[in-house]
Amino acid sequence: MFQRHQSLMTNDQNAWWDTFNKLTKIIRKSAQVLFITKKIDREQMHNFFMSVTEREVEHGILKANGVDEHCLAYIRDISNMNTTLLRIASKFVDFAARSVDNEAQKLLKILRDEKLPKKMPTTNTARFTVDWSGKEGIDEVLHKEYFETFCTHFYENVTRLVDNAMAKHERLASDPIYLEPLQHLHACNRYCKAFQGREDVVDRIKDYVLGDCHLPLVLHGQSGCGKTSLMAKAASQVVTSWFNGRPVVMALRFLGTTPGSSTIIPLLTSYCQHLSIMYNQPLEEIPDELAPLTQYFKKLISLASEEQPLVLFFDSLDQLSGADGAHNLTWMPIMLPPYVKVIISVLPNYYGLLDLLKTMIENPDSFIEILPLGQNLGGEIIRAWLQKSNKAVTEHQWKIVNEAITKCNLPLFVKLTFDEICRWRSYTKPALTTLAFTIHDCIMLLYERIELQHGKTLVSHALGYITASKSGISEPELEDLISLDDKVLNDIYQYHLPPVRRIPPLLWTRIRNDLPGYLSEREADGVNVINWYHRQFIDAAKERYFKNLNFASAIHSNTAEYFLGTYGGGIPKPFEYSDLQRQRFSLDGKQGSEDRKVPPQPLEFTDSNGKVIRHNLRKLSEMPYHLIRSHRYEDLYDRVIFNYNWLHAKLSSMPLQSVIADFEDLLQHVFDKDVRVIADAIRLSSSILSHYPDNLASQITGRLLPYYSQNPKIRGLIQQCDTDGLRHCALVSAYHCLHTPSGPLQYSLEGHMFAPFGIGTPTDGKHLVSVSNKIIMWDLSTGEVSRNIAPGIEGIMQNLNISPNGKFAVSYTNNNQVVVCAVNTGEFKVITPKLTGKSKEIKGTSVSDTNIAIWTDESWMLYNMDGTYINEYKSELKMPVLSVELDPQSPGVHQMIVKSGTDADTEMALEAHDQSIKPFEFHSAIVINKTKTVLYTCIEISDNAVVVYKRSSDVWKYDRTIGENKEVVFAFTLSDDEAYLVGTVALGYRLYDLHTDVMRELKLPHGTRNIPTKNQLTSLVVFTKGNQFVVAGVRKNLYVWDVKQGNMVKTLDAHFGRICALTSVSTGRNAVISSSMDKTIKVWNFDKILEEVHPIDRLERPIETIHLASESPLCATTTRNTVAIWNLETGRLVKTFVGNARSSIVSHAVITADGDYVVSAESPKVLIWELSNDTPMVELTAGDVQQVILCEDDTKCIVGVTSF
Repeated sequence: MFQRHQSLMTNDQNAWWDTFNKLTKIIRKSAQVLFITKKIDREQMHNFFMSVTEREVEHGILKANGVDEHCLAYIRDISNMNTTLLRIASKFVDFAARSVDNEAQKLLKILRDEKLPKKMPTTNTARFTVDWSGKEGIDEVLHKEYFETFCTHFYENVTRLVDNAMAKHERLASDPIYLEPLQHLHACNRYCKAFQGREDVVDRIKDYVLGDCHLPLVLHGQSGCGKTSLMAKAASQVVTSWFNGRPVVMALRFLGTTPGSSTIIPLLTSYCQHLSIMYNQPLEEIPDELAPLTQYFKKLISLASEEQPLVLFFDSLDQLSGADGAHNLTWMPIMLPPYVKVIISVLPNYYGLLDLLKTMIENPDSFIEILPLGQNLGGEIIRAWLQKSNKAVTEHQWKIVNEAITKCNLPLFVKLTFDEICRWRSYTKPALTTLAFTIHDCIMLLYERIELQHGKTLVSHALGYITASKSGISEPELEDLISLDDKVLNDIYQYHLPPVRRIPPLLWTRIRNDLPGYLSEREADGVNVINWYHRQFIDAAKERYFKNLNFASAIHSNTAEYFLGTYGGGIPKPFEYSDLQRQRFSLDGKQGSEDRKVPPQPLEFTDSNGKVIRHNLRKLSEMPYHLIRSHRYEDLYDRVIFNYNWLHAKLSSMPLQSVIADFEDLLQHVFDKDVRVIADAIRLSSSILSHYPDNLASQITGRLLPYYSQNPKIRGLIQQCDTDGLRHCALVSAYHCLHTPSGPLQYSLEGHMFAPFGIGTPTDGKHLVSVSNKIIMWDLSTGEVSRNIAPGIEGIMQNLNISPNGKFAVSYTNNNQVVVCAVNTGEFKVITPKLTGKSKEIKGTSVSDTNIAIWTDESWMLYNMDGTYINEYKSELKMPVLSVELDPQSPGVHQMIVKSGTDADTEMALEAHDQSIKPFEFHSAIVINKTKTVLYTCIEISDNAVVVYKRSSDVWKYDRTIGENKEVVFAFTLSDDEAYLVGTVALGYRLYDLHTDVMRELKLPHGTRNIPTKNQLTSLVVFTKGNQFVVAGVRKNLYVWDVKQGNMVKTLDAHFGRICALTSVSTGRNAVISSSMDKTIKVWNFDKILEEVHPIDRLERPIETIHLASESPLCATTTRNTVAIWNLETGRLVKTFVGNARSSIVSHAVITADGDYVVSAESPKVLIWELSNDTPMVELTAGDVQQVILCEDDTKCIVGVTSF
């Protein structure tokens, strides 16, 4: 059957060539007649005589620019050719009618000997003469010298051209203002050439640019509605006409279209370089890290002036990578300086960007929705484009076009329609002149046409690899992937076997050329990659190619295998010949194996000395993504999740959050407890690993040793830490010494140089704000810093107030300044109040949505949020001010708490700022509800019972007493829903159910007590989500009680220093957040509060001395007031000894060799302890003892004293 088909194919092929030759003669003869009659010129006539090869040479060399930079010409003359050997000779020379085609030879001679030498420099040309040899013409042995000379010349000259091109590229790329802006300006020019209509929107943008609005302008609309073209048109008008020739700085970026505009740090760096040149600022001052880079960018735009205004364009904000928290938009300037305009375009419903912008920019006039073109304008645009392209359509064809744009007239649809009708001819059959009525269907037809042109297998796999990629794919990677894909190669090589089993490079180039403007080039992981420019192309490709889940999985698996390096670096990949290939090429075996010439995929690239030059960012980024989606979980566990070298490489070269993202991505597909444990361990270590990734091994081991025996995958990772980790850090944790990711601890946040005295969360619960000498905003979903603000103050901020609407954060400093920060934008203002009277010290601040209260002992001042001073108020009773409660209504009645008694007592009073409410006297503690209509306090001096008062007109009226209480209350805390009240007392807390007035005692452990501060009004007590738990911070611990029963359910060893601030989050999460004098902030997940915790034995004070028992696994350590015995085999604390004098100071301790006895120096005594007893067996007075030494087989000791 095959032979009969082959015979028919040969006959048809011969018939076609006969027909082809006849047609060629007819056309060429006609062209000659037209030339002779002067109807066409010689060049037009030659167009019909030109071969395909000559046409390629003409376009690639003769009509190309800069051929000396990228072209080489090789000419081979064969002497003494035996043209009677027709089958062989026809491979080297053209034949016609079984003889040499003289016409073709004549044309070849003109091209080779006349045209080519005029265009090509001699340095780029090589000519060889070889003799015809025997029956084969060119002989491998006889022509060896020719082959070697040719290969050497080709290698050396191609290398020379590549080196020269790279040197030129580097020269251009090193210019900070040239390369990146120029690419976007070229794109802008292309968009403007095709721009038609939209005058109304352009006019609105012009009004904004020339107006006095100080907020950005946002263009939004569905994909394909023409936002990018509008941005380009507006940018061109800014430069050419809107400023009437006045100097203006315009910086435009089409995000995601170039390497420098794809991720936030290169983008801001590019803008800073651009602006630094334009405003004469030093380039070397541009920071490298995001937080200072953002601040520097905002500083640069403030240099705009009336003489040199600034207009910034950010097109397609949704195309910017979300890496480094770019989608939080903390880097985007919102309150713009004078003479600065910012124009943004964004898709709705992607990453929540438009919704976020609407919360940041509250003016609805700052948003313009871009609508479809409309039928008339769509038609006008297509006619204009056809005219520019010297194209036309028939009346019947125009009816088809008109019908299509009646159904859809989005600009992208119009562009797709135009691209399709450009392929039509006037004689094209009506059946072939059809159009789709939606963008999606247009793209589907485009894919179908490309499949028909280039082969369905090749196209579906090539476009599948692009669509499946995480962040795009480079063209060399795409060629490598197809070269490893045997389904594609077997489809391509049906008619011959290649010398190297790889895809011919031109195949992909031809496919890409048939996708004009629909693939964009961008930067990902330090490499230029291609990806779909419009989202509709991604969606359509997924629907077309990935509906078959097996195909999608195979594409992801092939990509994963490529980055695994399974067949890279010369490792041959086996394959099976198809039945067609075996028959056609008479192959005996079914299988083969060949090197596909793909590169190896190491984690790190090193120099000749083994030093790491850079990391393989493409592998680190793409491989986990594809392993997950191809369900290759064992490879994922072995090579990524539980692989020390992988984790270290990724932490060393990429943001910590990208490592966490791999774990989260896996957990969304399949839950594995061990994976969650590793992810949580990295989160807990984030503050260390973000800056010191070499500490990974000690962090993993120190946290996860409790899992070693029961969890094989974690055990394997710890073993790798103990071996491979030694290359990076010599510290090997012998015992469990760091917080284990079990129980409630979610993050340990470190970033403050000083203790963060104020912490708070805006109403959305997504971020945490903390203050010290700077303001840090943290993303609570990742634990990462989202904004780091240095307000330039000299003092330390002492508190934090978040406005009820969550938009402002306010704090005062110990050098009498007040910092106001807009939470959404990061814009800040520093207020320095003029303090009058004797008191020159700010005591506190409070906020409403619109106002700030700042008070000293003598008075309080009211300010607007913008820092505008309103008024100053003093106590009606002429008493010191303790606190101010701002009315949520504006204007309203603001109330202040004043000290009405002496410093020694607890008498206070509540006053209204306008004296509209009579002063209300109370003692000890008070709390007022949000609407300022109900208060809870104590009123009788001899009685600490809690009472409720309600506001009635100008007085506070008694409502009820809610419980007996004999202990002095230091402070009250009211739950958010006002269902519960907590009073702080010396030995614990009193919890009141305000619905039933039932009181429960919440007791602190024995020996722990609350110590009141002077004029205390608040306490470190919070309620968790749904009022499930009460949490109190006392010293370094957090104590947790069940609200329903009043039982203590957990004690959390929270910090190494005193807890200084405590807050809870109930929106979107169930968390409690504590900050401490140890400069850390801990985030506690109370959904896990009852989970098992692996405790770490530790002492309250720093260890000062250590002494080992030589014959026992025990050791003795001392702190300032404690002797502790540790088991060195387990790392656990065995026992602590505390002397009987509270004021005694432990200076030294030793343990006997057998570990049975301890001798401690606690001035002025020396104590001898037996390990089994809790009291010393001997006490000796010895003076100021500094050191103890055992001697004579531990039967005697020597003590060193400074005085008796």
